[in-house]
Amino acid sequence: MSADLSIKCSQELKTKELIMEIENSLKILLPIFPMFKVTIKTIRNNSKSSFNEDLLGKDKQHFLIETVGYDGIVSLTFINIEYQPPYVSIEESGIWAGVCVEYKKNSWEFILAAAVAIAIAKLQNSKVIDDGCIWNRVFEQTPTEFIKSILSDNKFIEYRNEIIEKLT
Repeated sequence: MSADLSIKCSQELKTKELIMEIENSLKILLPIFPMFKVTIKTIRNNSKSSFNEDLLGKDKQHFLIETVGYDGIVSLTFINIEYQPPYVSIEESGIWAGVCVEYKKNSWEFILAAAVAIAIAKLQNSKVIDDGCIWNRVFEQTPTEFIKSILSDNKFIEYRNEIIEKLT
């Protein structure tokens, strides 16, 4: 089973900008650790390889987001939801980014997934949708609201303290 965050996308993302924004989001969520090197990988022929293209965010693209030196992988998938009235409205249709971790995630994956969702939502001027209310109790929030909400959440604080203990 997985835990997901969703973000509506209005355009493709520049890979370097996304990496920088994920790293910035991690600095906000974990301010005592200033250095995070984020990598984006794809799976080709059953092996991971670096993603070296300038843009991402096309329908049916799948990526793995990792950070050098930290154990955990977050899945990022882009999918196009077709407009199909009355079942799928105009607002619900279009390209969506799905950030996914295994439900029995480790604390690093939980925080990395939040950082990826925040970064995409900021770059897309969109909102973070916590489909299962796993990260907090609010279904849909702006990136700023999402950050404030999870930084005050006891579960998030517990995960952050666990990471601090491991790294200090």
